[in-house]
Amino acid sequence: MRGLNLPANPIPAPSSTAAASPELQKSFNSPGGRLLGRTDFFWKQQELVGEFDGTVKYGKTQTDGRAQPEHALLQEKRREDAIRATGVGFLRWSWSELFKPSGDPDGLVQALLRAGLPQQRSRA
Repeated sequence: MRGLNLPANPIPAPSSTAAASPELQKSFNSPGGRLLGRTDFFWKQQELVGEFDGTVKYGKTQTDGRAQPEHALLQEKRREDAIRATGVGFLRWSWSELFKPSGDPDGLVQALLRAGLPQQRSRA
């Protein structure tokens, strides 16, 4: 995006192994095969879903032109609950966590480490 000073790689690499890289847009299905939803990130080895929460979808308008953020929020809650029921962990973050320094306990890097992703060794 123009005008934004985004980090080169906003999602920290959990480790040097390819198996630890997240799968993007992972689909989750019910035992009966119904699509529960797609997630932004999925770390298979840790059974962890990662979701970036932008604010746009919670302010979308319906066909009548009225904003329905409470409806979008309720749908998202149900989707998350259904995906969690498959046995995976779930971690959400927003812009504020993304831009905090890696050592900040409220930042994304520390949240991912607490969720079980291994820390990447620094390269010499």
